[in-house]
Amino acid sequence: MRFANDAADPLAFDFNKGRLFQDPDPVTPGAGYTADVPDAEITGTTSTTVSIDIGKPAVAGGGFEVRRSDANWGAANDRNFIGRFTTQTFTVPRLTRVQNYCMRMYDAAGNYSRYTTLLHVDIPY
Repeated sequence: MRFANDAADPLAFDFNKGRLFQDPDPVTPGAGYTADVPDAEITGTTSTTVSIDIGKPAVAGGGFEVRRSDANWGAANDRNFIGRFTTQTFTVPRLTRVQNYCMRMYDAAGNYSRYTTLLHVDIPY
């Protein structure tokens, strides 16, 4: 599309700028993720701890990461971080009466499961 004078040229569309001149890398669906952990469950609670059974063993070189919210996944970020565990059962601290635990599996390459498993604790004193 062209306009009558050069002053309107910045308003014109340039379709070639959005065109790819090389083929994108092939993507295998799901290849960048590890297995999800939908079978995780709370197996015990005390006034200061919560015991969790994640429902499956960790993959070789990987484990499970637990956070207080579903954000900032990865070893480099310690915001909202509770712990990284390599065993199927583990214990995490309970700091308040109502607590959320978000969990994902990770592998040796740093890939995480696609979906987060959330366990919620609400125990009156």
